[in-house]
Amino acid sequence: MPPDAGTIYREMVSHPGAYWHLSAPFVDIEALYSNIGEGPGFISVATIGGFKQTDWLTKTLSDIKTNRGKGNRKALLIAVHHPPFSDGGHSSSLDMLKDIDASCNQAGIYPDAVLAAHSHNYQRFTRLLAAGGKKYQTPYYVVGSGGRGTGPVKKATGAMEGDHSFDASYVGYGYLTVAASLKQLSFFFTYVDPTGAKKSFDKKITVDLATNKIL
Repeated sequence: MPPDAGTIYREMVSHPGAYWHLSAPFVDIEALYSNIGEGPGFISVATIGGFKQTDWLTKTLSDIKTNRGKGNRKALLIAVHHPPFSDGGHSSSLDMLKDIDASCNQAGIYPDAVLAAHSHNYQRFTRLLAAGGKKYQTPYYVVGSGGRGTGPVKKATGAMEGDHSFDASYVGYGYLTVAASLKQLSFFFTYVDPTGAKKSFDKKITVDLATNKIL
């Protein structure tokens, strides 16, 4: 077990790769591996793979940017286990976020949304980012409400803290539905109460891919 994992031991399941790129008709998904310890998460560590993952991410994002230059604009999702932002259960993985930002800056392309889990609750943040002469409104989700217990989370107030606001939170079970089209990317959270009944929670978030803004 590498020393960076601390007291946590998890045997890697049988996957074709610890990090990967999925190209679907309307969306590109970059899935990153951050599980070197309980928290916070990292995607580059000198003793575990070095910078191979961040180098891969930069190249993959650069390839997507080149493809967009040919008129093939798809939504871009980054998915990672540890949350870049979190106000409950586990802390924000800020060093990991810096690595992701560095790859995005080098490639000149930025995610339309970021999905994470780890904290056993629901959280939604909105990040305001200015880069490359454009302004982005990017939803950052924590959806760790799939069934393995629940964890505490602070009440979301919508107030800005640095470059992001904490807009919604919930303790309980539920799931996030993501829909992608040629022009939009939308998200909607459904919670499941103790009886199994499904109810809507939080508002539907739709990202306009042409303007990089939340409608």
